[in-house]
Amino acid sequence: MLTGRLADSQTNKRGWLAGLKFVQAALYLVLAQLITEKQVGLLLIIIVINLCSDVLGMLSGSLRMPLLQAKVASELQEEALGINQGIGVLMQTMGQALGVSLLAATGDYRLAGYLNAITFLIAGLVLLSGYETLKLPSATVTVTSTFRQLLRQVRQAMEAGVHMNVLALLGSVLFLNAVGASVDALLNLYLIHRATQLPFSFGVAILVMNTADVFGSVAGNLLHTGYFQRWTFRGVMLTTVVAFEGLFINLLFWQNYWVVVTIMMIGGFCMGQANPKLMASLLKVADQSIVGSLGGIINSLATISIPIAVLDWSCWIIS
Repeated sequence: MLTGRLADSQTNKRGWLAGLKFVQAALYLVLAQLITEKQVGLLLIIIVINLCSDVLGMLSGSLRMPLLQAKVASELQEEALGINQGIGVLMQTMGQALGVSLLAATGDYRLAGYLNAITFLIAGLVLLSGYETLKLPSATVTVTSTFRQLLRQVRQAMEAGVHMNVLALLGSVLFLNAVGASVDALLNLYLIHRATQLPFSFGVAILVMNTADVFGSVAGNLLHTGYFQRWTFRGVMLTTVVAFEGLFINLLFWQNYWVVVTIMMIGGFCMGQANPKLMASLLKVADQSIVGSLGGIINSLATISIPIAVLDWSCWIIS
C-alpha cells in the first residue's frame, strides 16, 4: 500500500519505472559479489538487497497501473492486465526452473546474481527504447492531500467498479488468496500420505499437479476476450469457491489424484481471471491519482492472506 502511494505521488512515472530497473540491476551486481561469502554480516546485507529488490518490484507494478490506464483503451485493459500477469506467472516458473538447473550444473551462485542483473538491465533498456510513448499528461497527475481522503476515494472507486460493498470486496479478496495459499500446504501433506497409491512417483505427481496449476493460471490470464470478458468478478469468485469446495470434499471422501489435478487447473484458471477483472473494473472508474494505491491495497491483502492461511493450517495440523 505504501509503495502504491509513493507511485501515485510521482509525476515522472516513466522515469521512475525505467530508473528502478537499473537500480535493481545494480543491487544484484552487488549481491553477486557477496553471495559466496559466509560472514553473518554479509548474509544480512544479501537478505536486505533481496528485500529491497522485491519492494522496488512492487513500486514498479504500481507505476505501471496509471500508464496502462492512460495508454490502453478501457475495453482492452482487462486483456492487457491478464497478458501482463500471465507472462509474469510463466516467466517466474521458467526462471525458477532455469535457476535451479544452472545452480545444479555449475554450483556458481554468483552466476544467478549476474543473470538477475542482466535481466533487469535489459528491462530498463526496453523501457528507455519506448520512453517517449510512456509520457503522461502532467496536468492529470494530482495527489490526494490526506490519507483519509485517499481511503475515501479508494472506497468509492472499489464500490463503483465492482458494485460490491468495499468490506465484502476486500474480504473476498483476502479469502480467495488465503484459500489458494493454504491448498498448497494441504496438498503436500496429501501427496506424502498417499505416496504409495499415486499413479506416478512422488516427484512426478508434484510436477503434474503444479504444471496443471500453472497451465490453468496462464490460460486464465490470457483468455480475457469473448465470453470470458463478460464473465463477472462475482461469477469468478463463486466458481472458485465451488471448485475448492469440490477439492475439499474429494480429499475428505475419495482422495482421487486426478480430481485434485483437474480442480487445481480450474482453480488456477479462476485465479488468473480474478485479478485482471478486478483491476480492470477499478481502472475504469478510478482517478489516475489513486490507481497505484488501489493496486497496492489489493496486493497487500493478497500478501497478508498467505501467512494467515499457512498459520491456520499449521495450527489445525498440530492440533
